[in-house]
Amino acid sequence: MDGTGELFERFIAAAPPGYRAIVLRLPPLAKFDELEAALLPQLPADAFSIVCGSFSGPLGIRLAVRASDRVEALIFSNAFADGPRSPLYALVPWALAFRFPPPRRVIRRYLLGRFINRENLAAIRVAAAQTSAKIMAGRLIAALRVDDTPLLRKLRLPMLYLRGTEDRLVLDKSVEAMQHANPAILRRDVAAPHLLLQTAAEEAWSNIDAFITMSAHRKGGN
Repeated sequence: MDGTGELFERFIAAAPPGYRAIVLRLPPLAKFDELEAALLPQLPADAFSIVCGSFSGPLGIRLAVRASDRVEALIFSNAFADGPRSPLYALVPWALAFRFPPPRRVIRRYLLGRFINRENLAAIRVAAAQTSAKIMAGRLIAALRVDDTPLLRKLRLPMLYLRGTEDRLVLDKSVEAMQHANPAILRRDVAAPHLLLQTAAEEAWSNIDAFITMSAHRKGGN
């Protein structure tokens, strides 16, 4: 949700041969409509796949719809199509809360779990510090209120959901709701917390590579 892209270094480095991973950093905007409009011109001109984690789930869905002629696959990582928690959480004074560094206990419980260490704890705090409290709060509220389920239903492309079995932030009901909306979504469980791509990069790529290869074979067979 910080949008800096700083937390994806390990994931980028773990990319198998033949893949070129590009991080689209989020501009200092909070609303999904604004972010969608800002990211659309940055998409590759040739065919590509989208990997979107957590807050970027709705953005991945929207961009896949807008660039349906080029998007070959859509991969979710602990993402959601509609608010993963009660909209009542929007009443919390988040702008005040985000003024302070996220406490270790919060990062451990909701983001890293047993995978927490000094290095990734520091990386999260550095990334969070680069985004204003106002933008972070706005994005959280946008995530609580979003509902892009109707757009998800429209998608007709290969879709994979990487589910962290130890994720305590986005609950399993979000995955089930997405699969109910679009049964084409294939689920693969990974022993990882919410920040799956950061803590289980190699296993994530193994699943992504297998999925894209399978999808290509099916397309070729058609």
